[in-house]
Amino acid sequence: RNYVFVDTIPDGAVVLDCRESHHFGVWHYPGAERWNIDELGRRYRELEKTRTYVLYCTYGTQTAYLAEFMQRHGYEAYSFQGGARGLMRYARERGQAPSTGSLPTAR
Repeated sequence: RNYVFVDTIPDGAVVLDCRESHHFGVWHYPGAERWNIDELGRRYRELEKTRTYVLYCTYGTQTAYLAEFMQRHGYEAYSFQGGARGLMRYARERGQAPSTGSLPTAR
């Protein structure tokens, strides 16, 4: 397993959506919690260290840095490979997302 990226959601993992709120409103992974990425970087200590976290952003790059940072502080945290689009594809393949709809283009 890659130490930062995952391409599946482990059983029991907490999924954290680190995109802007309007993107979250258009689509988010079922059960995902929305966190502003900067706020999560400041408040990650509020999360339970006993849980596994999968973070995603638009492309998966910002959350890769944050997941690595959290790992250095004792958390089991990963970034979903391919960001929101990769996660949407993963969810659709498992019947967890509508087969139609698209993500807004990043500005």
